Amino acid sequence: MLLPASLEKAVWRELHALTVKAVSQNTTGGPPALQNVGDEQAFDLWVGGLVTNKAKLVDTTESVFHIPATMLTEPSQRTYEDGVSFAEGNELHLRKAISTYHRELGDNLDRAEMRNQRQRVQGKATFQFWTDVERRVSDLLAVAENPTVLGVDKSWHKTDWGRTVWRLTLVAFDRACPRETARQIRAYALGRKALFAAPTQQQAEEETEP
Repeated sequence: MLLPASLEKAVWRELHALTVKAVSQNTTGGPPALQNVGDEQAFDLWVGGLVTNKAKLVDTTESVFHIPATMLTEPSQRTYEDGVSFAEGNELHLRKAISTYHRELGDNLDRAEMRNQRQRVQGKATFQFWTDVERRVSDLLAVAENPTVLGVDKSWHKTDWGRTVWRLTLVAFDRACPRETARQIRAYALGRKALFAAPTQQQAEEETEP
């Protein structure tokens, strides 16, 4: 079946779904070509699509991924999905931290009438965040290939993927929140405090600043 391509959400964030093998003709799964891949064989997966708006071509997307054989198994797929969710949680906390920064400056982005500005400010920061994170997808695939590295408590902050995502969250916050004046420095400190207090970041206290 045809699936929609998107410029808002990169395809690597859906690899856990795209690598599901259909067990029979009556079950759903990823690309039919996966049926030709052995269970112990790594492979390259090309994914491309057309982005349209009311039948008008807007853009094209294309990606190539080197997939470890274990990504064809449910434990690895779930681990990969959890890793994507970890990054998505960081994005959410990044947005909230930026709002805290602007609220301290008297520019409350959470008000309904500030919707357009909120989307612009937060969108610019999160776009760069996801662009940077995408360059390290190999770190997430490495964890998915060997889920046991997470341990029973699933400590993402102990993995290269978790540490990188956290570091890039801080980088994105720094870019979005200038600290040149006394007011900006105070707002920055409060925003950063909110970022470190977020549930997904509480275990990252040992990390150094980027």
